[in-house]
Amino acid sequence: MPLARTLCVTPCGKIKIWNKHPDHGPMPAEDVYVGGYAKACQDYARKFYPDSWCILSAKYGFLFPGDIVPGSYDTKFGSGSPEEISRDVLYQQANKFRDKYDRVVIVAGSQYAKRATSVLPEFKVAYPLRAFGGIGKQLKAMKQARQSNKRLPEEWE
Repeated sequence: MPLARTLCVTPCGKIKIWNKHPDHGPMPAEDVYVGGYAKACQDYARKFYPDSWCILSAKYGFLFPGDIVPGSYDTKFGSGSPEEISRDVLYQQANKFRDKYDRVVIVAGSQYAKRATSVLPEFKVAYPLRAFGGIGKQLKAMKQARQSNKRLPEEWE
């Protein structure tokens, strides 16, 4: 087995590029989610996992930075929306990267962490933001980590 590889999972967000620029067409996932929290999580992932990060979307599942999102949507986990991606489809998506990664760092809120871990049972998982409470404290911790060039503590489960 090759050396352990880590995938960093970040959240999508309610605010998308089309909220600010409705005329934009399809966009790469890394340019779609423009809200403050989603961008901060992506910035953290780019800094510490530049070649191995993705976005967990409630509609599309695991999106890698270059994956194309066709247009705006408003779906969140637990909403009951018919557009919400199913656990089975998420599990199938995760199967596609099981040969590349065996550890996952989830840099997102608890709802996204729960959804991601539910389809990644055989991965070692770390959720470093859990130690920081609310979004404000999480944003501050990620900013300090980026500035100091030190990852947040990762306790593997």
